[in-house]
Amino acid sequence: MYGKINILFYPKKLKSDTDGKAMIYTCVTINRKRSEFSLGRRVDEHRCESI
Repeated sequence: MYGKINILFYPKKLKSDTDGKAMIYTCVTINRKRSEFSLGRRVDEHRCESI
């Protein structure tokens, strides 16, 4: 059985982050069912502006 899959990576700035870094989150959608989780990695916030 085949289905549609989408994977999205995006930065998410939390209010508790005072070091200027944003967490990288992933959203995986398979056949309209969505799951979102953190990769546990951080990236400088200024690097996310050009994405």
